Amino acid sequence: MVENTPKWVGAAQAISAVSAALVVLLGFVLFGLLPAYPLYSCSWVDSDVVRYLLIADPQMEGPKEDLHSLLNNQMNDIYYEFISSIMGFWNGPFDGVVLLGDLMAHPYSLHRYDDTLRRFRKSFVPVEENLKPNGELFFLAGNHDLGYGGDDYPAINERFQENFGPRHWTKIVNGHLLVGLDGIDLDGTLATTESWEFLSKIKASSLPKILFMHIPLWKPAGSCKGDEPEIVYYQGGGIRTQTLLSEETTTKILNIPNLKAVFTGHDHEGCSYTHPHGIDEYTIRSILGDYGGNTALLSWGPSGVSVKQCPFVSTKYILVVAVALPIALVVSVAASAVVLCSSKHKEKSE
Repeated sequence: MVENTPKWVGAAQAISAVSAALVVLLGFVLFGLLPAYPLYSCSWVDSDVVRYLLIADPQMEGPKEDLHSLLNNQMNDIYYEFISSIMGFWNGPFDGVVLLGDLMAHPYSLHRYDDTLRRFRKSFVPVEENLKPNGELFFLAGNHDLGYGGDDYPAINERFQENFGPRHWTKIVNGHLLVGLDGIDLDGTLATTESWEFLSKIKASSLPKILFMHIPLWKPAGSCKGDEPEIVYYQGGGIRTQTLLSEETTTKILNIPNLKAVFTGHDHEGCSYTHPHGIDEYTIRSILGDYGGNTALLSWGPSGVSVKQCPFVSTKYILVVAVALPIALVVSVAASAVVLCSSKHKEKSE
């Protein structure tokens, strides 16, 4: 007498096959497509001579005591280090790397600053290791690092410069003057003469200039997906919050002789906008997981200045894949075990 195979065995076989296929697919996405994303997302213009990597607004969070925050920080650190590693592997070596401010979330309130600084450096070690012998890593200050124009934290300012270098910097690269400007104190009643004096010195140079700042230049409402123009003041006149530089300050910056391009961060969404006189501003989308782990490639050579925004994948999608993969694996193994046990039972009964 031939024993019919129970329906549940057929269902287990189907579940085993589907979940096994899902394991292969998710594994390919997680370990194949993600590490290779710069190959199909970003690449250099072959003729470009100078190559820079740009990163905006990592906002590294300080240590927290609750489990959710601890896990979130751990995942965030791995996420940044992974992006740094694959960008360095596929697009390095770099002539330079510029982090466009908001390096840490709230350093003026961190009680364990050194620990956060250590995690920050570890996350971006891969890009530093992929610098050319004469390449440099540059940092800009953002409002999360030093506050806005209405804030005054001398100790925080000093600590920032001890760990990340001067708030203003210049470097001549391939006939271009690269300018790092701390623009968070250009507006308001607490605007410092230091920043404006630095700008005056920059104007004296006849070299073509590429400017890096944190806060974007003023532009009409609706020009970008990000923040609309807004400046909120304290009662004393200092700036409390600011989305864009003032129109007056923007005009002065755009009047810098031979200014070729401006790179900013701050608004997280990212934007490209052409100002009067044909000056292009690129607001780099944030590397934060909620914004897709974006970076950007800046290069210039005989073909002129080239910029490519490099989106990655939001952490929420990676988390879905990372959770679904082991679940699919367990289901596949369990279903296969059921089918195997059923087969052995059938052999004994025959």
